[in-house]
Amino acid sequence: MKVLNRITSALLIGIILFAFTDIRAQRSYYDKRQTSSSLKSSASETYHPINNKSTRKRSTEPDLSYSDNKVKNRNDQTSETNDSYSENYFRIDKSRNSLWDGKHWEDFRFPLNIYVKDSNSDYFKSSYKDYVKYALDVWRKADDRIMYNFVKSVNEADISVIFVENLGEEYEENYLGLTDYNVDRDKIIDFSKIQISLLKNGNEKVPAGELKATIIHEFGHALGLGHSKNEKDLMYPYISPEHNSEMNYDELSTGDRLAVKTLLDLSFNKKYVWNNY
Repeated sequence: MKVLNRITSALLIGIILFAFTDIRAQRSYYDKRQTSSSLKSSASETYHPINNKSTRKRSTEPDLSYSDNKVKNRNDQTSETNDSYSENYFRIDKSRNSLWDGKHWEDFRFPLNIYVKDSNSDYFKSSYKDYVKYALDVWRKADDRIMYNFVKSVNEADISVIFVENLGEEYEENYLGLTDYNVDRDKIIDFSKIQISLLKNGNEKVPAGELKATIIHEFGHALGLGHSKNEKDLMYPYISPEHNSEMNYDELSTGDRLAVKTLLDLSFNKKYVWNNY
C-alpha cells in the first residue's frame, strides 16, 4: 500500500509539474506573439536627437551605438539594388518575393485620413502644421500611391498627429517623436498615432529643421516602415541637428524611396507578407 501511495503521489506531482510547464510554455508563446505584434496590439517606434545626453533608445530595431564625442558607428555600405536597400527596413525573402513582418495599410484605405490636433503649448507654432502636409508630400513624391485627406476629427482619422510639449517627461527618454500603431496578425495597420515633441534635453526647444525631419520620419513609421541601419536614410533612428527648415521636397535617401515603394507593393498586392511567428 505504501508503495502504491508513493507511486500515486509521484504521478500526481508529475502531472502538476507537466501542467505548470505547459501553462508557462503557452504563456511564453502568447507573450512572444504579443511582442511581435502578431495579434491586435500597439507597436512603438521612436526617434532620437543626436547628443551626448541620450545614450538609450526604445525601439523594435537593433541598438545603434554612439560615443560621447558624437562620433557614430557608421553603417552606410548599401547595395544599389531595390531589395538590398529595402532590407535596411525589413527582411525580404527573395525566394517568395515577400516581406517578413511588413506592416502595411490595405489598398482600399487610401487616401488615408489625417487628423492634426491643435496644441496649447507656448512652444507650438501654427506653421508646424505645414510640416505635416509637407512630410506627406515628401513621401508621396517617392510613391504617388500614397494619397491622403485632412479631417477635422480623430474619430474620422487613420493617422492622428499630436504635438506634445515634452515626450521625455512622459517616457523618461530623450524622444523627439513616437509612433504607435495598431496592427492585426496579418500585419495590416488599422490606426497610427504620431506624437511630436516640442522640447528636448529637458527644456530646450526643438529647432524647426529637426522638428520637420522628425515629422517626416514618424510618417514613415505610420506608413509601416521600420528603422534603417544606414545613417544616410531619414529612417535612421537618430536625427542630426544639421537638418534645416527649408522645404525642398528632397529629404529622402535612395534607400528611403525604394523601401517605401516596396512597402506600397504590400498594400497593392504585388508582394506578400510572411509572418515570423
